[in-house]
Amino acid sequence: MSSSVKRVDMPYDVTEITAETPLPFDDESRQLFKQASPLLAGLTDEELAKHIIAVRDEAYKASNPYPCIATFFFVHPAVSTLQHKWYRALRARLNDPQAKLLDFACCVGQDLRYLHQDGVKGHQIVGADLEPKYFELGQRLFADKELAIGREAKFVECDIFNARHRASVMSAGRPGNGGYDVIWIGFFIHLFPFEQHKEVLKYLLSFMSKAPGTCIAGRLAGTAEAQPILRVYPDKSGSWSIDVENASLFLHNEDSLKAVFEDVAPGEWRLEAQVAKRWPPALAMRDLPQMLNFIATRK
Repeated sequence: MSSSVKRVDMPYDVTEITAETPLPFDDESRQLFKQASPLLAGLTDEELAKHIIAVRDEAYKASNPYPCIATFFFVHPAVSTLQHKWYRALRARLNDPQAKLLDFACCVGQDLRYLHQDGVKGHQIVGADLEPKYFELGQRLFADKELAIGREAKFVECDIFNARHRASVMSAGRPGNGGYDVIWIGFFIHLFPFEQHKEVLKYLLSFMSKAPGTCIAGRLAGTAEAQPILRVYPDKSGSWSIDVENASLFLHNEDSLKAVFEDVAPGEWRLEAQVAKRWPPALAMRDLPQMLNFIATRK
């Protein structure tokens, strides 16, 4: 391990890195839940917080103990933090009722539900994640299993490096493997070491429709100076017996992200990126101060 790579140890115990409550809710978060289901609409903020915490605790232990789950990132739809013009461009691509949206690494599905509440039909939506338990937890979190989003949206287990899984994601898109009109990826690309970023992006772009104007947008951890860090998780027993040499990840800035796009698909995409909000103070990675929003549009 290079001495120049920052090591960030992630606690397993959820109480070590998060407050006990997601309160107070901002208006956007409250609306996301209240509009999701009549069962949630009648809850007080305190009752809703208790419900969210119970599901959060299960989600945190379902797979890797991701800090974004521990610190209630899923309460705030990340897609809503895009620049207004970027969001409107993304949303406009989904006005066609035959258009398809893929929320890749969707977790409990907060972003796809935000878009559903903004008029995207359930049958247009596909969520994919490495951990399929998140799909059921999302339906419990938003109490919408029997509603349109629960009945019509598709959810697909996908390891991005598994060809069979990728084929399943592709077959859920437009008929005849026509791909997706919009892909949203929140908090995903930064999970991998730099050496894998081109491969990951190549697979993500392979899901896209070939039509000009299709777009892929997302939100990831970023820094002013692109850099690798070492993220180390203990196992569920609390042991640190992890192969730290293979635990590094890479944080982009605007220039480095654009360079990866250009390397993977030279001249095919117009990418815009912008530094967004800081990490919440409770997050263990609080000394990595930036997030990066981006949108790439096929030329």
